[in-house]
Amino acid sequence: MPSSVISRRSSVYLLIILKFFRLYNINIVNFSTYAQYKERKKTTQATMIQMKLLTSYLATVLAVSTAMAQCTNSSNSSQQLKWDTHVHLFSPSRFPLSNTRSYTPKAATPAELLASSPGESFLLVQASVENGTEGLLAHLQDLQSELKPGNVVRGEIIYGADSNYSEAELKNFHDAGVRVLRGYARTSNDTQATADEMKRLLEGSMGDVARKYGWIVSFQLAPAVWTLLEDFPFKEKLPGIPVIAEHLGSVNVPLNTDSQRGLQSLVKMLEDEVLTVKINALHRRGLRGNEEAMEEVIKQLIEAGPQRLIWGSDWPHVNSTATGLKPGDFLKVNETAELKWLEGCMPKEVFSDMLYNTPTKLFL
Repeated sequence: MPSSVISRRSSVYLLIILKFFRLYNINIVNFSTYAQYKERKKTTQATMIQMKLLTSYLATVLAVSTAMAQCTNSSNSSQQLKWDTHVHLFSPSRFPLSNTRSYTPKAATPAELLASSPGESFLLVQASVENGTEGLLAHLQDLQSELKPGNVVRGEIIYGADSNYSEAELKNFHDAGVRVLRGYARTSNDTQATADEMKRLLEGSMGDVARKYGWIVSFQLAPAVWTLLEDFPFKEKLPGIPVIAEHLGSVNVPLNTDSQRGLQSLVKMLEDEVLTVKINALHRRGLRGNEEAMEEVIKQLIEAGPQRLIWGSDWPHVNSTATGLKPGDFLKVNETAELKWLEGCMPKEVFSDMLYNTPTKLFL
C-alpha cells in the first residue's frame, strides 16, 4: 500500500481518537472539590481502559487493511492468462515442409490465429509435416510480437528416436520458449511397437532432456497405446515431469472397444496424478451428433482429475485426410462455439482451471 494512503488512514484514526477524548472531556485539573476530583478520576480510569481497547482495535484495523491492500496489489501484478494449448503456424514459402509429409497445409499466420482463437496465450506445437524446428522457432518470435502485453507463447517440439540435439541447440530451444517435447513414433500403425518405442524414449534421451530442462512430455497416441502405457512407472522414471495426453487421448465417440479401454486408462492415470489430458480438436473425436456421449467422456475425466485438464483449439484445423503435396483447405471449425459447449459440460471452477490456472502452472 502506498505510504500516502497509510498516512491518510492514520490521520482518520487519530481524529477518531481525539473526538473520543473530547466526548468524554478527559481533564483532571481544576476541580472545585476533592470529591469531584475522585469521581472524575474514577471515570477517567474507566475511560482510559476503553481508550486502550479502542486504540488496539484501530491498530488492528490499520494492519489488516494494509495487509489486504498488499495482497490485492500482489494478485493484480500476476495477470490471469487465458490459454489455447494446441495451435500450429505454417509459412511454406519461408520454411518448406517435409518432402515425406502426409498432407500439405496452406500458410497460417499469427494474425489469422489471433482473429480466430479465443485464447490469448498459446502453446505452439510443431506439426509432423514441418521440416525441422527452424520454422517453429521463428514462429514463436512472430507470434510473441503480436500478443498483447502480459501474454506469452510457449513451444512444443517433436522428439523421436532419431532426435539428437546438441546442448547448444537445447539451450537455444529453451531460451526461445520451448517447454514441451512431443513424443514421435515411427511405428504409429503398430500398437505394441509404438508403446515400446515410447517407453524407450521416456527411459532414454527424451526423459534425460525433460529432466534436465524441466520440460513436459506430451503424446498424441491411439487409445490402445495408452492402455499399454497405463502401468508404466512415470513417477519413478520422470519424477516431477508432467505428462500430457493430447487430443483427448484419441478417444472417439461413440465409444468402440479400444476407445472405452483407452478412456479407462486415462481415468486411472488421472486418478493416480500421472497424467494431464488435453481436450482439443473435439470435431475430430466425433463431437457433432454425439454430444451426449462426448459429455459423458468429459464428465468421467473431470471426476478423475478436475485440475488436470487443459484446452486447445487445434487451429488452423488441417485436413489430414487430404493427402499429397498439393495444399489443402483447412477445416471450418468454430473454436469459440466448441469452447462454449465445453463450458456447459463442467462446473465453473473446473472450466476456469482448464482454461487459465492449470496451463499457467504447466507452461510458465
